[in-house]
Amino acid sequence: MRAAASVRLRELNIPRKRLVPGVAAGILVAAAVLAPSSGLFPTDAQLDLARQALYIAALAATWSFIAGVAGQMTFAHLTVAGIAAYVAAIWGTNVARGMGILGGVVAQMALGVFAAVLVGTALGLLLLRFRGTYLCLFTLAFAELVRIIVIAEKEITNGWLSLASPQLGLSSTLSYYLILAVLVVVLVAIYATMRSRFGLFLRAIREDTDAASAMAVDTVRLKVVVLAGTSLLVGLAGVVYYHTVPRLTPEVFDLLEMSLVVVYTVLGGLESPISAAIAGIALVFLLNALQDINVGPVQFEPGTWRYAVFGAVLVVILRVMPNGLIAPVVGWVSRGGRRRSAPVQTIVGPSATEVGQAIFNSSRGEAAARQAKLEVQGVTMRFGGLTALRDVSFSLDKPQIVGLIGPNGAGKTTLINVLTGYYQPSGGAVCSTASEWTVFRRMSWREGGLGAPFRLHACFAG
Repeated sequence: MRAAASVRLRELNIPRKRLVPGVAAGILVAAAVLAPSSGLFPTDAQLDLARQALYIAALAATWSFIAGVAGQMTFAHLTVAGIAAYVAAIWGTNVARGMGILGGVVAQMALGVFAAVLVGTALGLLLLRFRGTYLCLFTLAFAELVRIIVIAEKEITNGWLSLASPQLGLSSTLSYYLILAVLVVVLVAIYATMRSRFGLFLRAIREDTDAASAMAVDTVRLKVVVLAGTSLLVGLAGVVYYHTVPRLTPEVFDLLEMSLVVVYTVLGGLESPISAAIAGIALVFLLNALQDINVGPVQFEPGTWRYAVFGAVLVVILRVMPNGLIAPVVGWVSRGGRRRSAPVQTIVGPSATEVGQAIFNSSRGEAAARQAKLEVQGVTMRFGGLTALRDVSFSLDKPQIVGLIGPNGAGKTTLINVLTGYYQPSGGAVCSTASEWTVFRRMSWREGGLGAPFRLHACFAG
């Protein structure tokens, strides 16, 4: 995305948050509490639970990134991890057995991650125009469809009889540290992206897709890239974790588990991946502890009622603490234990106009603008049976200040939208210098010296 690459954070005057202390503190706390050397997990079963907690933490962090930061509410997250695990297991046990290095564990894991990226890219292309409720419904349907296929195709997946998963051959302790390393990689990749220009545009899409698109942010490409990139991280976590689990069952795709990942993320902090990861670790252990409660002589087994308790707690937290339970603590740690100075000042990100000006004011855009010549030839724009523009023609030599005057409904905004690529004209041509744009993308504004501050008042959170 060339336009996005030309934007510099310093041009947008966005303060750099001190995210590293918070990330480091979260990882260190998780490692200190869950480390096998601490003696908290004397048995292999407890160490297996610790590995599961780290895996869930990776899923919660990535879902926080794609839903809380990028604004893409997808519920196919766990499904992508399951697909990666099943592809790796099927390749190792059924297809590439006896093929040497091609059938080895590393090749299996690489193929599983590739399958996850492929699925994420395909979903991104299919969901280009979907938002909000429709995106949620489509990904839910996709997740359930994959689960049904895995159950039905017994000859390939063994259905409910489970599929043998090739093992890494590591001890429980080494497997724990391997999953912990994957979690660190996931968090570092997420926060590196959030602090980059790419992360800036993802937040812009989350706040107002139309405004970001009007400012020459390639929202279509960004959605595909973020789904593919998140699928890569999810697939990596999935193949590594399930290579430490002896068998795979369709429960891998259970929507209840996906719902729990969402709950962990919201309880931790939807827009804070490290908080979501910490919440995932803590709540996995809490749910396990709630299976059997002993208070003196009284013994109580909540069973599935523990999920109802979780739901009630979630409702209360969403009402009282919409930013989650752990995100405020992580913010306090990242500030070095200092309280916010009074009065509290809300820091907002760049407005839509600032994003567009930063794109247009890049060195390449300025050079193009100095030589820009705009010519409109017979442009017509129809919306069904309504003709908003008919045979509009004019030319502008070099950059100059001009006015576009007309009564309400004359087509002024429609003409600007046509010139900047927001609308594709029904007829005619738009030319800039020596290039003709009968059909052109919004991302080509800057290359041709065109820029337009869209008439939307929107602030993007930084």
